[in-house]
Amino acid sequence: MNQPAVPGNRAFLNILAIAPLPFWSEGTETFLFGGSIFFAELLPRLAQLGHTVRVIAEAPPMPADQPRTGLPWTIPNLAVEWFACVYRRGSSVASSFPPEEEHTQVRVIFDRMVRACRPDVVLLGRELHAWYLGDLCQELALPSLLIVHGTPAAAFVRETYPEAVKQELLACFARSSRLVTVAPYLEKIIRSHGVMQVQTIPNVTDTTRFRPLPKDPLLLKELRIAPHQVVVGHISALRPMYRPLDVVHSAERVLKAAPEVVYLIVGQGQCRQEMEEFCRRKGITASFRYLGEVNHQQVLQYLNLMDMVLLPSESDGVPLFAYRETQACGRVLLLSDIPAACEAVVDGETGVLFRLGDMQDLATKTLALIRDASWRRKIGEQARAVAVTQTLDRWVQAYDDVLRRTASYVESPTAES
Repeated sequence: MNQPAVPGNRAFLNILAIAPLPFWSEGTETFLFGGSIFFAELLPRLAQLGHTVRVIAEAPPMPADQPRTGLPWTIPNLAVEWFACVYRRGSSVASSFPPEEEHTQVRVIFDRMVRACRPDVVLLGRELHAWYLGDLCQELALPSLLIVHGTPAAAFVRETYPEAVKQELLACFARSSRLVTVAPYLEKIIRSHGVMQVQTIPNVTDTTRFRPLPKDPLLLKELRIAPHQVVVGHISALRPMYRPLDVVHSAERVLKAAPEVVYLIVGQGQCRQEMEEFCRRKGITASFRYLGEVNHQQVLQYLNLMDMVLLPSESDGVPLFAYRETQACGRVLLLSDIPAACEAVVDGETGVLFRLGDMQDLATKTLALIRDASWRRKIGEQARAVAVTQTLDRWVQAYDDVLRRTASYVESPTAES
């Protein structure tokens, strides 16, 4: 076993991570969303630094005739054990209390892996993992680092959880040795509730891969988009919290003034049918292109088809491809003025904000960007310039540093050490 890290000691760590990961099924990469993409970027890079990384990987169960395979990693000190579960997003935490049977089962896997080789540090990849495993880490005196991506912590402010659930979650957060949030506003929320052992490591993206490119003429032709048409894009899981219906509601107003505009919708979810039905009722279906869920490897080409990316969400952490990858591609973000967005862009300089839920304001800002190509270009260039200063190497190094500091911390903390 690796020796636990102490300040000034650069020995490699033995890291046990519980996290969602994308996987391959019938030749297609799937289970793609912010959290799984995040860990597909982070965990292999930690292993490449020399750490031993074992992953209990969350993923939904597959039909017996559809085998699941992991991503094609060939890193000797990275091992993944899949755990099939009914995946629960953070927004569903109130309905999933107390823990279900499958999370009792993951504790069995966790206990077995700890007994096989005691880790120096446990990385809890989502807020719910602190709920399911935080007490066990504390009982076994295992230092734990919890990654806070957004939904449960942001919901503390909106008071959408029953008070008993909120207090239980806060108690679970407090049992973690350290916490890392992906945005400063999340750190402020957590500290305001008395959990102080927290810091922020902002999300970044690979700006050598995600970069401005000309619109692909073959893809434009395939999607029946003329080269001169302005494309308003939207990328999300098409769930209510992302307010995708605001896209079509505002589009009704926008298209009356600018009928040549095309809306490109990337993603699949429960709101898609309602979006399409609204478009049919309003006679604007011809202005929309629905792509469904796409492989993350394809996001680059679709982002570069878009002149702006519209995200009217009511709650977000800092979405990886929806925010950072858009900025890296030099495209304009048009965002609702939620805390995550206000931290991600400077209004009018590296993005544009509109009042959450205000369809008139959204339509007005959309039309202003449609009509001013030079403004779009300037904002995109300024966003790209900021993005290239935030490198993946520094991001991984920040996690390397906090994991080492966490590994040297065994007692359950009550304050920042």
